[in-house]
Amino acid sequence: MLSRIMVGLPSVENREMILKTLLSKEKHENLDFKELATMTEGFSGSDLKNLCITAAYRPVRELIQQERNKEMEKKKKEAESVSSDDASNNNDNEEREITLRSLNMEDMKQAKNQ
Repeated sequence: MLSRIMVGLPSVENREMILKTLLSKEKHENLDFKELATMTEGFSGSDLKNLCITAAYRPVRELIQQERNKEMEKKKKEAESVSSDDASNNNDNEEREITLRSLNMEDMKQAKNQ
């Protein structure tokens, strides 16, 4: 026999604690957890987890887009240098450190709107 247990939605205080826990390992700046808890009225714990995951992907997407733009610029420059016969040993083997920006309130608000 299958039984169901109904669990109520978390209170504003509990949502704040859940958000702090979910985002504890994320790099973030100026996150107002009280405001986040207030604006997520009616969210379950699972909803909060999905919100955090969606928000955490925004800096990653931005980084990927920046890398794509850099690649397109590089290819454009290579095409221009080849067409102008300026194939001067152009080794761009620089080691770049990729840094992800911190999560912010705008990420959380955008994730909520999705």
